[in-house]
Amino acid sequence: MINPLTRAGGLVVMGLVIVLVIALMTGCASSQPAASAQPSRQDPGPTVYYDRNGSPLDDGSPFVEYASRELTGLLVNDVLVPSGEIEQGGFRVYTTLDINYQTLAEAAARQEISAQVGSNVSDAAVVILNPSTGEILAMVGSIDASSPNNSTNIAADGLRQPGGALKPFVYAAALEQGWTAASIIWDTPVDILLPDGSTFQPANFDSTYHGPVSVRQALANDYNIPAVQTLRATGAYDPDPTDRNTVIDAYDLVGISPEQGPQNLLLYDDLLALDYLVGLMNRTGVTSLSTDSLAAYDISLPVGGGMVTPLELTGAYGVLANGGVYVPPTPFRCVTTAQGDILYEYAGGCPMEGTTPSARTVSVTLPGQPVLDPRIAFIISNILADEQARQPAFGATSPLDIPGLPTAVKTGSTIDASDAWTVGYTRNVVVGVWAGNADNTPTVPGADLTVAAPIWNTVLTGIYTNAALLDSLGDRPADDAHLQAPGGVSAQLICDVSRANLREGMTSCTPTLTEWFLNSPALVPDSTGELVPTTQSPVTDLPETGPQPQIIGPGVVRVEVVPLEAEVVAQLTTTFALPVEPRYCQVPVELRAEAPDAQPLLFLVPPPLAADAANARAWARASGVAIVPEYTCTAEMLQDQPDQVVVANITFPPSSAEIPASAQIDVTGSVIFTPEQAQFYKLEIQGGPFEQFVTLGDIEDNRTAVTNGVLTTIQAYGLPPGEYTLQLVVIGPDSNWLQDPYVVRFTVIEG
Repeated sequence: MINPLTRAGGLVVMGLVIVLVIALMTGCASSQPAASAQPSRQDPGPTVYYDRNGSPLDDGSPFVEYASRELTGLLVNDVLVPSGEIEQGGFRVYTTLDINYQTLAEAAARQEISAQVGSNVSDAAVVILNPSTGEILAMVGSIDASSPNNSTNIAADGLRQPGGALKPFVYAAALEQGWTAASIIWDTPVDILLPDGSTFQPANFDSTYHGPVSVRQALANDYNIPAVQTLRATGAYDPDPTDRNTVIDAYDLVGISPEQGPQNLLLYDDLLALDYLVGLMNRTGVTSLSTDSLAAYDISLPVGGGMVTPLELTGAYGVLANGGVYVPPTPFRCVTTAQGDILYEYAGGCPMEGTTPSARTVSVTLPGQPVLDPRIAFIISNILADEQARQPAFGATSPLDIPGLPTAVKTGSTIDASDAWTVGYTRNVVVGVWAGNADNTPTVPGADLTVAAPIWNTVLTGIYTNAALLDSLGDRPADDAHLQAPGGVSAQLICDVSRANLREGMTSCTPTLTEWFLNSPALVPDSTGELVPTTQSPVTDLPETGPQPQIIGPGVVRVEVVPLEAEVVAQLTTTFALPVEPRYCQVPVELRAEAPDAQPLLFLVPPPLAADAANARAWARASGVAIVPEYTCTAEMLQDQPDQVVVANITFPPSSAEIPASAQIDVTGSVIFTPEQAQFYKLEIQGGPFEQFVTLGDIEDNRTAVTNGVLTTIQAYGLPPGEYTLQLVVIGPDSNWLQDPYVVRFTVIEG
């Protein structure tokens, strides 16, 4: 609408009045409606497209063809321009594309694709967005060596499998349902029955099972099995009518009787899980995935399946960069008639000269919509920016790392290796890269890291080493704003219980890791789209009888147990055809007096499904990892209890720790034994100046048990920088090792 109080608006109103008066005086106007009035038939000329700096764009470019399609919808639906006028054309379209960003992206993609030998990758698409405004700064539709002027626009129109690039949103969905970045997922064998009757067995890229891993480790390292299991968990429900929630609580972990057979802690509804994930993707602007087409997907969606465009996926990552706020991608800043009358203006984007507001002007400010809890957006970004967390899979250096730049980034590949992705961002720029082949033939595995990631790195590095490109963004937030903690989250110290760190027989765990947690329930959209708190109701009141497990941390439970005699284990395993031999049983309150040697030990919570739990128990048993005992002790099990189990573990330093040389190292842990079981324990170290293992301290000080205490102390500057191996050895009555040593590897660094 015209504002007559502004200079431009006042001139327009005055002009209209003068023209009307003259027309009435000369009889050229009628007070009756002119129903037959038509727009001028004078040829307005072709529609011209300009980049954001005012330079004309090539009409045949993929971006202009995309903008042309979008223009029709904009003029019809938003500006209400008559169809006849649209057919005439003659519009002046000032787009968001920056030719300097475009040139950078095209050069990076062409250079990387032309350099490929043996990767079977011939094509790439690149999208660069401003997440705050949704402006498309660059769009490389296709790079095809056989056709340099290929007009195919894979960036906007190419439906490709997102594969692992969906994983951040899988974990965001889980966080919405009460998970945390420290929640434990079992990366162990899984067999999933699909709707068509086939069996899906997800596998990791490195063909390795990693055991219990946290959400942070699973996402940072792009593990497939945890992602699939997490997606399944978003459709979890508890069949127990007295425990209606979707979380595993203490009530679920109370031991059962072997006669009951395998028990599910929760059940999964895969269709419900897919509906939730697809709905979340729709919130972020990915509409190629539809809740109306759930039958077309299955639970393998995070590793392959479904189709999205690079533009959609880059826009979804823009939500993470923008603190959970979705701003639709747009190619338009301003649209005018051939005479310069403004029809549409986005965020004040029309040029100052040559354009004039009119009665038809539609002005749009930034149409942001909060669609994701900003705290969840922060935590996901924090994980995607965690270079140390992703080192086990990607190494100490990779194309995902840009030193000095606050980037969050995720690769993505599919089961059949037909699509390779890298999408990453700062607070102010999102770069999405797809690489593959136009005919969907497979690439070599790993092309997401070896082809797409270098393009992404080159583009983002090129932007941030060019002051002019940065200045063209105008006023902007700090580039690391997406990594600054919002209100409502807190950093907490937790135990590292992942992989093989929580060993059997541990009574405590020293917190060594810092993780981010929500201070209150997650916000999710209600029926109106407004973000409101969720609710979960874990059962904390246990019956007065029976075992009393206590959840003491993410995925960790403490419960009193006794070890089972070998004869009891054999009898239970044979009688009930148990898939894994039990090692402990949970001591019920009513039998506590009959179990004087019961110990409160720490265990990991198993997967919810009984079949998955059996695989996890087998992995845990082979790796010496503590997993919650499945069965409640009976009086018969407690007869002729075995001797106390020898316990030996190190809780600090944890594996892979980096310790400054100036720091005193108090080696802590537990060594529990009786004089009849062992003579003493000793700590040995190798590495740095020690070519062979040498004993630390005096073994005469190591003849008594230690529970959660200091085993030895290494003084400040006692170890020069380097890599070390520390092992805890228990010596039996025959002066030989009583059991395999407990081994920790750590690094001493300068400082």
